[in-house]
Amino acid sequence: MNVLKHGSATCPPISTKPSSPTNEVLALAADDSGGPQPQFLAIKGVLSCVVGYAGGHEPNPTYRQMKDFTECCLVEFDPSAVSFEDLLIEFGKMHSPTSQRSRQYRSVIFYADEDQKETAEEYLNGLKSSNRGEIYTKVEKMTKFYKGEEYHQNYIAKMSGKSLY
Repeated sequence: MNVLKHGSATCPPISTKPSSPTNEVLALAADDSGGPQPQFLAIKGVLSCVVGYAGGHEPNPTYRQMKDFTECCLVEFDPSAVSFEDLLIEFGKMHSPTSQRSRQYRSVIFYADEDQKETAEEYLNGLKSSNRGEIYTKVEKMTKFYKGEEYHQNYIAKMSGKSLY
């Protein structure tokens, strides 16, 4: 995944294509994405995780000018080491899919292809049938992704003074 530095309000969206044809990508929005980032990076098979913004149409979102975007993590993974479904299960442990949030912090699974969409919908149907309450997580096609400001990348490690690696 080619990750550009988000240095100005005119930064173009970054590529959502995996760095290798054998890898896959998805974006997951779970409340504030600074918290889930280190959790995703700790999963064997996750190759990279970038905090940013997806799901909107107005160009050049920033943390202070979110516009119609949602804060999320763009995750690249090796499906031979961790499955898409396993990532969804971990995602479900990172936040409450039964909490209704503002657009900025809503719960969303941004899928890259129809197979991911089908798996995400099956996962949510399983949550719904488990009587956990109303599920507010949405399933949406991944379109543009803008990398978040540098201070959002590895935020938890920066605040605690610990390295993620």
